[in-house]
Amino acid sequence: MKSVICVVFLFALSIRADTYLSAIPCRNDEGCNIILAQPSRPICLNGICMCPNITTKMYQHCSNKDIVVSARFNGEDRRCSIDMDCRHIIGAKCFKSDKDIEKLGTCDCQNHMVMSDNNQHCLQIANEVMDKCNETIQCTMGLKGAECNEGICRCWADYHYAYTKKRCIPNKAYGETCTHEEESCYQLAAPANVNALGCSDKNVCTCRKNFRFVGGLCQASGYVASATRTVIQLLLVAATAIFAILMF
Repeated sequence: MKSVICVVFLFALSIRADTYLSAIPCRNDEGCNIILAQPSRPICLNGICMCPNITTKMYQHCSNKDIVVSARFNGEDRRCSIDMDCRHIIGAKCFKSDKDIEKLGTCDCQNHMVMSDNNQHCLQIANEVMDKCNETIQCTMGLKGAECNEGICRCWADYHYAYTKKRCIPNKAYGETCTHEEESCYQLAAPANVNALGCSDKNVCTCRKNFRFVGGLCQASGYVASATRTVIQLLLVAATAIFAILMF
């Protein structure tokens, strides 16, 4: 009789504990492990501490069988057989087609998306410079030489966006070899801040029409003339001032 009462008491405690633990909110697996300290390492799934086994409704003591499955949820292993196996990764699916042989049997993102650094989200791949982003991988996957800077995809330093290729490519300076297809010649010129370089028929980066090579840069002809006039005027003012000082 005592053993029956003990079993009932323990069962009641387990129900109470399960009800309490199932309500534990979380942001990551570490938070669950700190609070629960179970050897089977419960996970954080959809904001609730749960057993790694996807068939478990709420957190409970995880069996050894469950532990085998846990790697699938913590990002160490993305193996799968059905899409439900991938529900821990927002936006992912289980690839089962022979067309995606490299992804076959794994949880991964669809073609227009990329896996986040923490393996928990599928993120939109950037298509253009200035597209919004959360991580640099969105920019590099779509634009190559780009990074996520303040939530926006921008080309790396000394790179520029080639509109026909829709990606960021390295700048080539005046005098470097080039081809018309690669759009690599690039140097912004004042005052309009436009690209002053182009690829010549001799496959060399040269100044575009209405630009002149002055002081190591291609500059707008009108801008050069204006700057020259300004310099001359300053020299005349300085000379006049010096002459006036000498006279006194």
